[in-house]
Amino acid sequence: MLSSPHRVFLVEDHPVMREAYAALLATEPRLVLCQSVETAEEALEALRETPCDLVLTDLRLPGMSGVDLVRRLSEERPSLPALVISAHHEEVYARRALEAGAARFLPKQGLAARLVSVILEVLDEETPEAAFIANSGG
Repeated sequence: MLSSPHRVFLVEDHPVMREAYAALLATEPRLVLCQSVETAEEALEALRETPCDLVLTDLRLPGMSGVDLVRRLSEERPSLPALVISAHHEEVYARRALEAGAARFLPKQGLAARLVSVILEVLDEETPEAAFIANSGG
């Protein structure tokens, strides 16, 4: 018996990146993009009515940051895991995201090779432990 795919909610302000993430998620039958929005404020509103299993958010967003979004989600929906992705791979950004409640912090460099596996890893864990996924070469 096949179970329904995990629903991923995407928060990314750049249209090309939204399309790229959607394409990556489409490569894995156990994942489906349930909705994508451009801002954290839109995400908070949409998540009240959109069932999902994981939030994937960029660090830098117009208005409220991805870290502030994760902090709000940690308060409002503590069982909903969030992954923060960023072009800024310095440890200070990772620490801020993880302290806010993110399950993982992933630098965008080399992300295509590992995004799907990290999402599935977080969704398969009973209680995901926060982690900074460092660049793995290249």
